[in-house]
Amino acid sequence: MNSKEKMPVRPMFRIRDSKTGEALPVTPELLKVAAKSVHRSLTKEEEARIAAQKRAQVQEHAQRQAEALQRAEAQLTTLDTASIPGQFNTLFATLCELNPDFILTPETTLNDLYRAVIHAQPNWFGSGLIAEEDFWDVLKEKGIPECQYFTTRDQITFIKKHPNREAEGYSLRELRTWLGKNVVPRGYQLPNELPQPTFIEARTVGTAISDGRDLRDWQRLDGVLAMLHAPKGSTLQTRFEPGRVLLSWWGRPAEVQLLEAELQNLEFDAVLLFFTSLSLVIENGEVDTSIDALIAAIGRDEDARRSQAARKLWRGKLWRWLMLFDSMAIIGARPGVWREPRSVDSKRPKMPVEKLYSNDPLLIITGQRGTEQPSFDNSAIPKEVSIAGGRWLREFRGNREFLSKLGNVRAIAAIRRGQPSGDWACCIGLILIQLWREQATKASHHIIKDSAGNNKSQTLKFRPFTRRELLQTWRPDNDVLKILKSDKPHRAKNYWIAAIQKLRGQGVIGFYKELEPLSAGRKDWQDKWLEQPLDIRPIGDVRKDTIEINKEAKVAREQERKRKPRKSGA
Repeated sequence: MNSKEKMPVRPMFRIRDSKTGEALPVTPELLKVAAKSVHRSLTKEEEARIAAQKRAQVQEHAQRQAEALQRAEAQLTTLDTASIPGQFNTLFATLCELNPDFILTPETTLNDLYRAVIHAQPNWFGSGLIAEEDFWDVLKEKGIPECQYFTTRDQITFIKKHPNREAEGYSLRELRTWLGKNVVPRGYQLPNELPQPTFIEARTVGTAISDGRDLRDWQRLDGVLAMLHAPKGSTLQTRFEPGRVLLSWWGRPAEVQLLEAELQNLEFDAVLLFFTSLSLVIENGEVDTSIDALIAAIGRDEDARRSQAARKLWRGKLWRWLMLFDSMAIIGARPGVWREPRSVDSKRPKMPVEKLYSNDPLLIITGQRGTEQPSFDNSAIPKEVSIAGGRWLREFRGNREFLSKLGNVRAIAAIRRGQPSGDWACCIGLILIQLWREQATKASHHIIKDSAGNNKSQTLKFRPFTRRELLQTWRPDNDVLKILKSDKPHRAKNYWIAAIQKLRGQGVIGFYKELEPLSAGRKDWQDKWLEQPLDIRPIGDVRKDTIEINKEAKVAREQERKRKPRKSGA
């Protein structure tokens, strides 16, 4: 056969009629139709296979959950009674995080605690979070004298005896306040809600931190290595004198220029860190936590995750700022008349002036652990730190009237920063919480009505605020004055609008209104814009709390008025 002759082509497949079964001649048009049909059948098979895989995964996950629950339930019947205290200790710490409102009564058994934990977290099998001796020793030292505890095989009982009442159970939240830091596992995640401290001493230190970058109202002290923050007209001052931890970390003789350099390295995030740490200490007593947990608490975890260098940078910043807080003492006596907490009778004696006087830091560092690398000069950054309140703060801890608080500082810290609008939103939200709490006792009630004229809800109407007050008390990193003095000052208006929108979205602001219109002139509008009066009101829990504070203040003023003797007529 000649090689040039064409060999007959034998078809590799045949196409048959679906009805008659007869073979059809292969044509390009028929091939296209057949290809589409094959593609459709393959697609259906693939979808069916994926759906079957998903069903299998769901069934496997449900089976694993059921097996985990069965294994946990099996533990309830195989408990080692000799290790009950330690096991209860672990359960207690876990329940404090999962369900702090769990009621612990004299009838509560160890099995009840296990069930409460495993139903909330089936894969939990317990681990030693707290040393057994710490738990029982601290309970014995800090517990109320009438509080007794005992263990009997599988039963742990806490009893509070009253002279004329039966024994009561305690919630884990209440026991947690007694035990302080020992009920908080080391390295735990900080709570999502931390009330912002609003008492005057906290505001004074917060202002001193904010003013550090340009040393506003800071001055050197003659004859001593220290600096003093003394704003005009303030009855309280902040003294910055390097403490033991900061001096050890410096590793060289201290100079006043070094103090100034530390203050100038402060950022607005340092203000957030101060209020977050202060709230944590007030709520829990002495606390062990990690630097990374504090980074997340002030909303900078995403920035720290970018690289190892970024993580090290943020750890160094927070550790440096904590050491500065440890070296800042609040000096002076709180103004006004304050009374002791209400006792059994209705009389509330006045606090003596010497009790109101402070000469201590609000925050102190009590320990550090886990440095990144061994160091003989104490210059390494710790991974974990223990912080507590100073002597003055510990004395008033638990006095809600004296150590006032409001809102949630973590909700404000969660606002994304880096751009002017985010920086401003965080700054505005923080100072608004402060001002709302300060003015809640004297604000006026305001009734919001619906379209039909019916009373819809209650709110408080505060005195007007100004942009200068909201942006210059605790100044953000993107200073409004620098933007207004730039060649594009109109950007400040856009940043302000965006900041208010962020605060609305974060659930901080519920009502906003500019009370006076601005003139339409294009020149010299900056100062008028800063001084424009604004009506800004809270929403949610902050609105409810301020209304409740206002009602309590009215009742107190009425009682005080009745106690005052009437003046006799002439």
